[in-house]
Amino acid sequence: MVGYGNNVFGPMRDTSRAMITTILWRLSGSPVTDYQYTFKDVAEGKWYTDAVKWGQENGIVTGFTTEKFGPDDVITREQMMTIFCRYYAFRGNQLKIDYDIARFTDASKVSGWALEGVKWSINNCIIQGSGDYLTPKDGCTRAQAANIVQRFCEMFGLLNK
Repeated sequence: MVGYGNNVFGPMRDTSRAMITTILWRLSGSPVTDYQYTFKDVAEGKWYTDAVKWGQENGIVTGFTTEKFGPDDVITREQMMTIFCRYYAFRGNQLKIDYDIARFTDASKVSGWALEGVKWSINNCIIQGSGDYLTPKDGCTRAQAANIVQRFCEMFGLLNK
């Protein structure tokens, strides 16, 4: 993760969908792609364009529609958990998704499309929830995202040592 320039990280700022996609793209070595993406709200030449192309090409990210990705939208926790789960599978790993999230008071608020990613993330200790809550629709600060990325990398041996 990098900051906003002038040595500012912005730990309490929101994390966007483009930021998470770019983090995973960089973790994969920033591969070049000529994929013809479908998102009309992802302009050529942006700092996240290549990452979003790569993410869509490899099934790691999807949009709100086939034409709308929402790169500047605050990423929700359930979106982030789903993206991390897809990235893990993209790397050739078997998914183990047998965690029962019923112990969380707000488990019923997890969207159907995100259920697999949420269960996988909890099962693998990528997220733990906050007490009895998952808060799946809430956003994520950059500090929280950095913690999740660190935990993910440590869990799966993705850190350069």
